[in-house]
Amino acid sequence: MAFADPWKKRDAWRTQGVFAKGQRFKGAFPGLYLGFGLFVAYSLYEDYIQPKPHH
Repeated sequence: MAFADPWKKRDAWRTQGVFAKGQRFKGAFPGLYLGFGLFVAYSLYEDYIQPKPHH
């Protein structure tokens, strides 16, 4: 028979809610995905859609 960990309930907050592994860095870089997406979209527009200037 295994003994129950007496500190298990007190340490539960470390792995739940905003402290869960998937949530730790979610808000670390707000706008990173939006900024990267807009950069890619503008780069594609500049290379393929925008008219080329004639020199």
